[in-house]
Amino acid sequence: MKPSFFKTAILLAAISIASQAGADSPSAKVPMKPEEVDILIFEHFRNNDLDAVMSLYEPDATLVIDDKTFARGHEAMRKVLSGFLNAEKLEWVKGPVAWVNSTNDLAITRGTWRATFKDKDGKLTTIMGKNVEIVRKQPDGSWRFVVDHANGAD
Repeated sequence: MKPSFFKTAILLAAISIASQAGADSPSAKVPMKPEEVDILIFEHFRNNDLDAVMSLYEPDATLVIDDKTFARGHEAMRKVLSGFLNAEKLEWVKGPVAWVNSTNDLAITRGTWRATFKDKDGKLTTIMGKNVEIVRKQPDGSWRFVVDHANGAD
């Protein structure tokens, strides 16, 4: 019995260490509160990690581009969201904040953000928006975007 116990203990320790490896890297962070989805998306953009950005979206999520244009699903959203990888600066001016429903599985997040981009001539342009999103709690307790509208509260 003792050898089996020790083997099991060593195996569990190895699994624990492996699961913590890279836990400090941005792509390893998981939003465990609704507003953390917004916080992490900027962090992933600043780290030029589009895969980590996409991990914050449900597979069939919708990205609202304007009142008449939407990107649905990861493939379509990747094309749109990749432009934010070029931002010189991304920051929250206010928020983000979240309001959760009574069953604690859906939330609306909102905030005011600012992004600065450099054009091909080196000129800086700053845009601002007031976002509103719907995020859903996943079976593992994390949260992901269902609908993302970067200017939905303007």
